[in-house]
Amino acid sequence: MVAELSPGEATFTDTSVRPNNRYVYSVIPMDAVSQAESWGYEIRTPSSSFAANPVAEAEVVYGTLASNITNVVWKTFIPTARVDGNLLMSLTCTYGAGYQYGGDNHGFTWYAASNRTFVQASVNWATKAVTSMKDVAATHVYNSAGTNIAVGLANDSGMSAKKSSSGSNFVDVRLVTHASNPYCKLGAIDDAFSMHLTDTGSWSFISGNHRPVPNHMVYIDADPVSGNRVSMVYTSTNAGFHCLAGTSMCPLMNFTGSGYF
Repeated sequence: MVAELSPGEATFTDTSVRPNNRYVYSVIPMDAVSQAESWGYEIRTPSSSFAANPVAEAEVVYGTLASNITNVVWKTFIPTARVDGNLLMSLTCTYGAGYQYGGDNHGFTWYAASNRTFVQASVNWATKAVTSMKDVAATHVYNSAGTNIAVGLANDSGMSAKKSSSGSNFVDVRLVTHASNPYCKLGAIDDAFSMHLTDTGSWSFISGNHRPVPNHMVYIDADPVSGNRVSMVYTSTNAGFHCLAGTSMCPLMNFTGSGYF
């Protein structure tokens, strides 16, 4: 917990943030009778190259542009706190049967802080520019006694979010996720999709597919400051970690759908 606000208090400033970092905030009612709802949002603090005061600059950047910004966010996650290694992993990974890998311990909760991968395309409707963010979580390995014996980080160089085209009232974006277990020689999350968005609030997948592992969720945040306009547009559950080996083990799943955000 970073703060507890009094009833009726509507603002909070986090003075502990650092430049050029991503932060996820969850706001949760503390009593059992309140009708208040839990909600949250993500922000990225600006680079120190222009921010003498990162806290103030972050508020200005995200406050003044909020109505013009739409974020397309794609996350993959393991819904359990840990997952068992298996005999197949014993053949291709440093740690297989008898070991456990750390998960994220949540469901399709858009503001959950822990995820295996994260990639985001931010559309600025005033300029039609697209900026990107990406992140790969560390892989934690536990032995049979529950001791964390190894921590590794996958390379995120294969992950991206870019503008593919734009017009007077639309922007098309392409998001790519590629990340492997740093302790395995084979297999990876290896997926991509393209999406069409308009300034009147419509969206549709143009194309794309993914390996059905782990859980996937794609959502559109039309108000990154408040988090009050989040639309979950795609979800997929884990069909098994053997699917990391590719189409020889599991067929690809297509990103499909359209709607309004």
